[in-house]
Amino acid sequence: MTYQRPNFRHPDLPQNKIGFYRKDYEGALSTLCAGCGHDSISGAIIQACYEMAIEPHRLAKLSGIGCSSKTPAYFLGNSHGFNSVHGRMPSVATGAVMANKDLLYLGVSGDGDTASIGMGQFVHAIRRNLNILYIVMNNGCYGLTKRARQCHC
Repeated sequence: MTYQRPNFRHPDLPQNKIGFYRKDYEGALSTLCAGCGHDSISGAIIQACYEMAIEPHRLAKLSGIGCSSKTPAYFLGNSHGFNSVHGRMPSVATGAVMANKDLLYLGVSGDGDTASIGMGQFVHAIRRNLNILYIVMNNGCYGLTKRARQCHC
C-alpha cells in the first residue's frame, strides 16, 4: 500500500513574501511512528522556513543514522541533503560549510548519534563555531541501529 499526499490545494492559500506556499517546504510523507515527536519537529521546521521566507534550494540538510536522521526526507523536499555515517554528521557539515558558505545548513541528529559515537565530532563542531543549526532529537529509543526497532513513541 502506498500513501501519497494529495496534489490539490485550496486556491486561496497564502504565499510568503518570496512567493512560496507552505507546501513548497514539505517533503515526503513520514514513515515514523504515529505521534512521534520527530514529526512535530519536522512540522516546526517547515513552518519556520515558510515564515522566514527561506528559498528551499538555498538550504542544505545533513543527518546521521537513526529515526531522527530519517526526518530530513520529510521537510524541504527541494533542498540539498546528505545522510552521513553514524556519528559523523558534524565532520561532513564542517566540510560542506567550508566548501560553500552561501548555503544555510541544518543538521539533524539523534541522542545516540550525537552524544555517544558522535560526541567527539559534536564537541569539535561546537569548538569550530560552524554556521549551522544543529538539532538533537531524542525519542527515548537509544540503540535503534543495534537491535530491532523498539520505539517508545
